[in-house]
Amino acid sequence: MREIREELRALRKEVHDLSEGRNRLQNDGVLAAMQREFGRVAIGAHLESARAGLEKKLERTCPEREKCIETFFHQIMESVGTITDGRATREELARYHHRIRDLKKAAPPSCTPCFEEATRILNKQEEIAGSLGILREQEDEPSIISIPVKETVKKVLEPTASIPRLGILMELAADSRTFSGLSATTGLRGGNLLFHLEKLEGAGLISQRYERGEYELTASGYRVLRGIARISASLPGCGQKGEHTDRKI
Repeated sequence: MREIREELRALRKEVHDLSEGRNRLQNDGVLAAMQREFGRVAIGAHLESARAGLEKKLERTCPEREKCIETFFHQIMESVGTITDGRATREELARYHHRIRDLKKAAPPSCTPCFEEATRILNKQEEIAGSLGILREQEDEPSIISIPVKETVKKVLEPTASIPRLGILMELAADSRTFSGLSATTGLRGGNLLFHLEKLEGAGLISQRYERGEYELTASGYRVLRGIARISASLPGCGQKGEHTDRKI
């Protein structure tokens, strides 16, 4: 526990320092990742007491005790996974409460304290996630028929339907880069790299700091890249990260 507290203190300081100085777009992504890591550590510490709490609250003479502990802890761990991988909304976490309530319907009244303890643990996890700012707001599902086709193709699909250009966006998500820096990390050279940069800049996905010559993601570029990441993660066969080595597309 001492090591966990020290790690939490270090992460808290880094999150605070980054929040104070987040004057660049890339900090948003870094801050979100650090918040998730902070949440992972905090909830990991909470899980240690959660398991002990379950074992203490569940009646030792109950013949179903071990089965119930595993059932409750399975729901608790699934909830933790939802929180730590960045998918957590209050609506998502409510699903685990519904499952506990459904299980309770089939249980005798003597099991009530056990279900109350499981619910308390789930509430505590949600409280931790909320206090760390890692609960996402539920987003309204956009209408398919309202997609502005020409603008979407011009500003999203055409600029990003390229292995080199998507690779450039991913590099700039980590940090701003000079022309030579991008050439070194992407393997693109001279006019070829300039061609792809102009495409992305024309679509408003990147911009250049002329005083320093560095390229960086715009707010639109960041949103587009996050959208691509969500789509990719949801599609079968797209979970494996690949190298952006095809220079011709």
